[in-house]
Amino acid sequence: MVAAPSENKSNAEENAINLAAVAILSDCDDISDIDGEDLANELHKTLNSRRVSTLQKSIFNTTLDFTELPAGCQQIDAAVKAFKAHVEQEKASWHTLCLKNPVKPSGAPKPSQEQQEYLNKGPNIKNIMREFGAFMNKGTRFLVESEEMLDLVEDVKDECRKNVRVEQNNNIMKCLSKFKKNEF
Repeated sequence: MVAAPSENKSNAEENAINLAAVAILSDCDDISDIDGEDLANELHKTLNSRRVSTLQKSIFNTTLDFTELPAGCQQIDAAVKAFKAHVEQEKASWHTLCLKNPVKPSGAPKPSQEQQEYLNKGPNIKNIMREFGAFMNKGTRFLVESEEMLDLVEDVKDECRKNVRVEQNNNIMKCLSKFKKNEF
């Protein structure tokens, strides 16, 4: 069966469109063979054929309109404003209390009679300081004397070791001299 020339023409166009959609370029293909307008029309058809839903909205892009608040929200808003005003008033009164009217101490507290007697019986700081100087002098003198004593002790130990070595040498010499006399 022979197809009508108009049908062959439309089939050829469809085949060309299908080939253009599946165009594979290789190193030997010439890029100038591709018609830019046809390619743009195909891309436009492809993009328009599938409808993408743009009805999705993000909660972060939402703007809230507070002009028509319900009655409960207006009551809460009034309570928040009243609380803020109360806090500001407290801040102002605290600022006035602390900075503008500083409390001046009325003097050092007085000890009771019992506390005063205890303090009178206790040691005097001046005497403690005087005694501290004498104590430090005695302590320094003790440290110097103890160093001298340690040096003397070391000297005595050295002399004792020397005497022990001399005695040992003398005893060894006596033993050797007896041994030599008996041998000859």
